Amino acid sequence: VGEATVLMTNCSINNNTAGSFGGAISVSSHATLKLHLVTIGPNTAQRATALFSTAPQANFFWTESNVTVPMTVENAGSGAIALGEIIQAVSSDSVWKCSLAGTEVVAEARTGFWSLTCRECSAGTYSLIRASTANEARCLPCPLGGYCRGGDHVLASENVWGQVSADHSITFLPCPPFYCCTAAQSSCAYDHCTGNRAGVLCSECLPGYSLQLFSNSCAEDATCTRLDLP
Repeated sequence: VGEATVLMTNCSINNNTAGSFGGAISVSSHATLKLHLVTIGPNTAQRATALFSTAPQANFFWTESNVTVPMTVENAGSGAIALGEIIQAVSSDSVWKCSLAGTEVVAEARTGFWSLTCRECSAGTYSLIRASTANEARCLPCPLGGYCRGGDHVLASENVWGQVSADHSITFLPCPPFYCCTAAQSSCAYDHCTGNRAGVLCSECLPGYSLQLFSNSCAEDATCTRLDLP
């Protein structure tokens, strides 16, 4: 569906296969799609088995329609997807999700329909996962020791390392000097390691590297000199 108003009535959308997005319907521009007495059954796609939208603003109004299987609706656009009676019609296993990490699903009740928007986390907050109605992801306050530029961009300050918990939140831990982000680096990812290091708190050398004597850095094994002590 492109930039148009489309009315579909008295039909079923079943057993379709999309090579990429939107097993039943894909919207790529400003559009208003009205479905009346429409049944959506099983359809397949790499992403979004039912509906995929990249439109900056798309409106979908469903009346006296039905969804016979759990479906996935994905919003890759910057605007809202407005949904009519479909909220009551779909299976509880259906999922509405965003395309990018660093977002949260914002649902607002409007006159006659619900509006679902994928809103990017603002500066000072973050999220590491793709938001959906299945995971109820929310933008979290920036953790102490970090800088959050919005979305999923979390940077570490000097001598800290970010540990990701099971709930996808970040906790910054003190890091030994010259293991993690240093003052000489203007910006570092939350789990950045320096000196060819890796692992929790950058406590290990990268594969193929070994700790140098009298240094905090790890050197490539091929450059190391064997030293046999008596």
